[in-house]
Formats: sequence, C-alpha cells, structure tokens
Amino acid sequence: MAVSSAGAMVMVNTVAYVRSNLGLEDAWTGLLLAAFGAGSMVAALSLPHLLRRMKEKPDAMTAGAFMALALALGLLQPGFVAVSALWFCIGARYSSVLVQAVRLLQKSAAKEDRPASFAAQFALSHACWLVTYPVAGWLGSAFGLPAAFLGFCALVILAVATGYFVWPAEDVHDLEHDHSALARP
Repeated sequence: MAVSSAGAMVMVNTVAYVRSNLGLEDAWTGLLLAAFGAGSMVAALSLPHLLRRMKEKPDAMTAGAFMALALALGLLQPGFVAVSALWFCIGARYSSVLVQAVRLLQKSAAKEDRPASFAAQFALSHACWLVTYPVAGWLGSAFGLPAAFLGFCALVILAVATGYFVWPAEDVHDLEHDHSALARP
C-alpha cells in the first residue's frame, strides 16, 4: 500500500502539478517522471551490492518513511528542481520496498509455493493500485494537490506502521513451512 500510494501520487498527479503548480507545458511532465524512473533505476542497480549488508524489515521501513517524508515535503509546493528531487527519492525508495518484498516472499515460501506466493502478491499490489489511482485523481481534482500530498503521506505512514507491527521483529532467514492441513485427499 505504501508503494502504490506514493506511486499513484507521482503517476496520477504529476501532470496536474506541472500545469497548475509550476505553470509549465506538458513536456516537463516527462522530465519529472524521468526523475522518478531514474531514482528507481539507481536504487535497483545499487541494491545488489547493498543487499549483502541490509535486512529486509529495517530497509523497507526506512524506505517507506522516506516516501512519506517526500510526500510531506510536497505540501511546500516546491519548484521544478525540488520536486524532481522528491520524485527521484520516491522512485529510489519505491524500488527498495519492491526489492525487499521480493526477498521476503522468497524467504517466506517454499520453492514449490513461490509461484502462488508471487501471484498473490501481484494480485494484492494491483488491488492497492486499483484503490490508490482513482483516489489520487479524486483528491487532487476535488480538494487540490496539497490535500492529495497530505492524504497519501498519511496513507504511506499508516501502511508502514502496519507493516512494522505485523512483520515479526526477529525475522529468521529460512522459515519452516508445513501445509499438510491444506493437502488434498
């Protein structure tokens, strides 16, 4: 939910931000979206080296907190350079959360259960996008972009807090699984 909330704010409201807040033409929208993509790519390319020293939960929680902070800073209605930096940061931390989610799924499911686990995660993430995309557009158009920034900042904080309390504090590397109760006769 944190990823889809921050991502929806970027994907849905960048055009409105460029036009109404910055007073720029549509071509600038592509540059802001490129900043988001560049952040995502920089993180994705640097993560393989960094993952040897990172644990999933602290990195994912930190990434979520940074996305919330970037959205909160959007309330200041920054200019083009500053919002580009925010979009870059959101993209980078967006990638971090997604990579950690994959690592968590790999650890949490036996090899034969991984396709089903990844399919379930895909469905759940897209259900979150199904909610956040229209809400981003609705908040931005009905109440203004500051309300959208605030609303999605709050949603990211709620998602990160939920993840913090639901995710076990001592997450062992390999989890033992027994699904015998689900075996078919």
